Amino acid sequence: QKATELGVKRIIFVPTKRSIVKLEKDDFDKKMVRYNKIAKEAAEQCHRLAIPDILFYKSIDKLPLSEVNLVAYEEEAGKTSSSFNKVNIEKSISIFIGPEGGFDKEEIELLKDRGFDTISLGKRILRCETAAVYALSVISYLLEK
Repeated sequence: QKATELGVKRIIFVPTKRSIVKLEKDDFDKKMVRYNKIAKEAAEQCHRLAIPDILFYKSIDKLPLSEVNLVAYEEEAGKTSSSFNKVNIEKSISIFIGPEGGFDKEEIELLKDRGFDTISLGKRILRCETAAVYALSVISYLLEK
């Protein structure tokens, strides 16, 4: 809902090693009706013409890449990150927000190998739903200034 309100074009669910809810493709397919309804209502509420695509990928090594790929990593908390400086209106942007349990170091290395830059979302470790809204708000601010 919040991601739709903040203008994302695509929401991708992907299981990670520390995911608390172990969502499989079959489970995801059953929830798609609900997810699409939430996105549709959020798009209508904020007068968006497009409803974001909602997708499921079985693993992070299959994630589609954008021109700018960011991953919010809890080990970066409080560190100054210049990766947000790569954000501009002319480039597509992906941001990966991990589960409540955080990312496994191997997952971060895989993401870095694929071209993701780690970013800090400030001094506090945020819950995943808060981290997503925070990161999207920062990106929105950078694109609109």
